[in-house]
Amino acid sequence: MKRVLSLIVMFTLVFSSTCNFAEAPSISQNDIIVASDNSIKLLDPENPSNYVIGKDLKDGNVEFSQYQNGKLISKSVTLKVNRLVETTIYTTDNSDSGTTLSSNMLGDVIEYKQLPTLPNTLKTLSGSKQYLGTIRYKYTDGWESGVCGAKVDYIINTGSIKYDLNGTYRDLAGLASFIAGLFALPAAPALAIAKAVLAELSISLAALTFIIPPYNVDSDYEQIEYFFTDINFSGHTNSIYGTKYVITQGGSHQDKVYYDGNYYAYSPWRDTTFGLTVYTYMFGYGSYSILSWS
Repeated sequence: MKRVLSLIVMFTLVFSSTCNFAEAPSISQNDIIVASDNSIKLLDPENPSNYVIGKDLKDGNVEFSQYQNGKLISKSVTLKVNRLVETTIYTTDNSDSGTTLSSNMLGDVIEYKQLPTLPNTLKTLSGSKQYLGTIRYKYTDGWESGVCGAKVDYIINTGSIKYDLNGTYRDLAGLASFIAGLFALPAAPALAIAKAVLAELSISLAALTFIIPPYNVDSDYEQIEYFFTDINFSGHTNSIYGTKYVITQGGSHQDKVYYDGNYYAYSPWRDTTFGLTVYTYMFGYGSYSILSWS
């Protein structure tokens, strides 16, 4: 019987209690470390000198580095636009002179049974804008005071993906990179899902070249982007977006949530925090107060 891992993307990540990675996104377990650059370090509880570091790159790609006994042995980079996982196998001196393998997601290196139709990435949301409302602020900036405001529109995208992870993977970094590319995920949830899969299958986090049996991943997702337009200067605009990820395994829902980006559940209207966010992204006046919501 196929094992099932369900991922629900709604700017939240929920993890199954049957897997020990449930706290990964909130970084509360002893085997999870967050560095100053926001990279995620996942330790092998059996040997902390074996670990994987995942990070979100500025170009939108995701990188996972596998260490064994404290030495870098491989680096997998998810090239989301090209839908490629590029893996570099390092020599023992940790140099860059190792072999580079381009793992095409159509199956050149990684075997799988099904390639789903992938959703748009977070920065290429589709759909038509819907008007949410207008927020007006009363501001004071030195001797100047007045009223400013922003019209708010939004787009909501939802969808689902089903994928069978059955195939051969070089290591945890390679699996996490593949999952990140498959679902257009940032590093933290992708690494958490990969860890959950290995834990469920009793595969060591430090294992090299392992086979995952038929193991379905079901993904439902929701993405929301908000667009702001200055009511006084229509050329002055800005926007925010985010995604909510919820993971369920074996149909069991848990209460752990992961947010990526600036997520505000629809509808955030009359939510003071949302009003503050809109002001921060649109205006730079000194002191202010929310005057009205319409």
